[in-house]
Amino acid sequence: FAPDGWRKLNFMGRGFGVHVFGLSQRPASVDKAFMGSLSFIHCGRLPHPPDQKAIAEIIGVKREEIGMLTGYQAIQKNMLTGKITRKK
Repeated sequence: FAPDGWRKLNFMGRGFGVHVFGLSQRPASVDKAFMGSLSFIHCGRLPHPPDQKAIAEIIGVKREEIGMLTGYQAIQKNMLTGKITRKK
């Protein structure tokens, strides 16, 4: 469930030039409809296996790769192009 204004902002705002940044330490708890509307996903170190699994499935990498991220390493996916970038 999302309040009406939040729903409109997320699902119709892009057409009006709105940019929404969503940040979470627990991606497994993030609404899947919201995740499905993202243009970019940037993932850093995640110690909790359910969060690793959720992001790995969305980005399209193995959960173990997410689990091995340390420090400021990250994996990012451009959801518009499908390009995956690894930052060491």
